[in-house]
This record gives sequence, C-alpha cells and structure tokens, in this order.
Amino acid sequence: MNNNYVKVALYAYPTLKTIGEDYQEHVRNMAILSYRGNKSAEELVEKIVETILEKEKLERLKAVVETVLEKLNEEERALIAIRYFGGARKMKNALPLDGWSESKYFRRQARLFNKVCAIVRGAGLTAEAFEREYAGIDIFERVYKFVADGKIGASEKKWLKGG
Repeated sequence: MNNNYVKVALYAYPTLKTIGEDYQEHVRNMAILSYRGNKSAEELVEKIVETILEKEKLERLKAVVETVLEKLNEEERALIAIRYFGGARKMKNALPLDGWSESKYFRRQARLFNKVCAIVRGAGLTAEAFEREYAGIDIFERVYKFVADGKIGASEKKWLKGG
C-alpha cells in the first residue's frame, strides 16, 4: 500500500498551522472587493463557499496530524519534527543521537512511520479519502510530486553527518 499520502500530510503540516488564517483573510478580501469584480453575486458566493469548505478540509487534516502527534512520545515527536517539519537544526541537541548510526536512525524512522500510518488510518484518513479530499489543492499536489520524486529528505542525511 502506498503511504505517500501520510508523508505529504506530515510535510504539509507546518503550513497548515497558518493556512487557516490565510484562507480567512482571502474570504474576507473576496467579500470586501466583490464590488470590483465581474462575477455575479451568485458566482461570488459559490466561490466563497468553496474556499470556506477547502479551509475546513485543511483544518480537519491539521486535526488528524495533531491527533497523531498526541499519541507519540516525546522522542517520536522529535523524530517526526526532524524528518517532516524541517526541525533538523532545531532538534540537533534535543535528541540523544550520540552513538546512533545512520542505519539505526533510519530504522527507527521507518518503524515510527509505520506507527504513524496506523494512527492516521485509525483516524479514518485512508489514501482514497486523502486523494478525494486533498488531491486538487495546490500545496498537496506540489508536496506529493516532491515525495514521489524522492526530493524531500536530502537535508536530513546531511544533518546526520553533522552538516
């Protein structure tokens, strides 16, 4: 089973923290500037409703990731932050990684990822549901492409080597 959708959700999580505010601002601006547009009131309302529904989807995904994080211990959350949230530099001294080989680190990450996948599925988010709900949202399309191409994670290896 392809669990890339879980990786995409994790990589996108840091942006989900602020995206709700951005969407709210966008909706407000659409309403305020509606008199300048060439759309009918009905078209504008439809666009605003679509935007609000998309915002709610993103908030649900954020809640799923937060549920996952709540079920992890402190070390596991730190490992997730290192790999998915760009926290490698911040976490450099947070984990006792001295004595960990690169292979031990990646084995630990692999086991943790399997655990995270199980929690995500337990929260009701399957690959099919993710595809249906989030595939058309720009940020997820871009992150999914990077994950599928294997372009995310290079900085992690550099960090492990002390870079």
